[in-house]
Amino acid sequence: MQPLANSDITAFANRTAPSSGAVWFCLTLLLLSTFSGCQNIHDPNAPYPNWQIPKAHRFSFYPLYSGKDILLAARCGNRDCIKSINTYDGTTNWEFADRSLHGLFYNAIPFLNDQYVVFPNGKELLCIDLKTGQLQWSKRMPWDGDDRVFGVKNRIYRAYNSNAKHKMLIYEFEIETGNSRLLFERPYEAKALAIMRSPVPINNGQLLTAFTSFIPSTKQGSSLYLLSDSVKVYSHELYPPNKNGIGATKAPLVEGNTSFWIAGRFIICFDLAQKAELWRTELPQGLLTSRLAKNKDNIFAAAEDEWLYAINKSSGKIAWKCKIAGTPSRAHIVQDTLFVVGGADKALYKINAQTGTLIGVYRSRLGPPLIEREASFNRKTATISDGEFWYTFKLSEWDKVLEQAKKAF
Repeated sequence: MQPLANSDITAFANRTAPSSGAVWFCLTLLLLSTFSGCQNIHDPNAPYPNWQIPKAHRFSFYPLYSGKDILLAARCGNRDCIKSINTYDGTTNWEFADRSLHGLFYNAIPFLNDQYVVFPNGKELLCIDLKTGQLQWSKRMPWDGDDRVFGVKNRIYRAYNSNAKHKMLIYEFEIETGNSRLLFERPYEAKALAIMRSPVPINNGQLLTAFTSFIPSTKQGSSLYLLSDSVKVYSHELYPPNKNGIGATKAPLVEGNTSFWIAGRFIICFDLAQKAELWRTELPQGLLTSRLAKNKDNIFAAAEDEWLYAINKSSGKIAWKCKIAGTPSRAHIVQDTLFVVGGADKALYKINAQTGTLIGVYRSRLGPPLIEREASFNRKTATISDGEFWYTFKLSEWDKVLEQAKKAF
């Protein structure tokens, strides 16, 4: 139920000789208005969002768009849940609560299509029907899995680490049923630390991942793996053997036959059709909390040296760089604008995506001025959080919700 506007409350108050039943009816509406999940703001001049909702306490994730709805880690009464909320009016479509979601990594990458969303959390996979909010299936494996899942059509893929058997395992799951099969395994030495990310499907039905292992004081490298069903059909060294455990530890960004990788301080472009490395660009520091993003011309890397880099996709040359803050969020691209939240300063950076010009650094007017990394933007709205609430507002009302901060670099 949506809260009553001031005019609604006045109309109730001005009724003549209200009966006791009418008074209780009015109070009931007011109570429902106060305690319903989303709060809509009716005063167009107030510095508030279109709607706000309490944020979950024990897990989080970046907001996910599903048609007109947005999926958020929220509160349902006195428990944490996922809510599917109409982005534009704040009405709740469905709620889903399950203790298996507790501890879900904020930077996880769930898989979402038109029908289902699949959340990875430790040993668990949970699949939720996007129309009803009902649990479609859940699957618990004996091993901890990657916190990123990727898929195509009716299948998803997830990597697991079997420490006891010293093997990295890749499983395929049917999205509708949760039925699974072992697709690929890669053994590693008993004394090694190993990582293999969930594979990314590419155009020809093959899968793309990377394997990195590390034994202290022993040189070991990192290689790209191209998989066809259960067979490794090609591998390429992404990072040479080293004693520091540096290698490709993030999933690639794929565009057609071109893949972009992060390996230590390097951004690497690899052509899957030619099976050739096209370029390799070294940055002062690598990426930790962010991930690569792209538009038609550039790859964007929000690095740990507190700079956002635009790297030309064809040449690998740095087109521009813009000063931001450390441990940044993912970079969000809306037409010609980039949005990044600084993890170190909890401020929102608005940047011209074509020139790299810093448009402004912003803080929230909505109580606590700090902004968490788990933000999201589309062409019409933005969703931000201060750690206690989610706020969604129209981009046209930017100055009502955010104020420019004074920051010296």
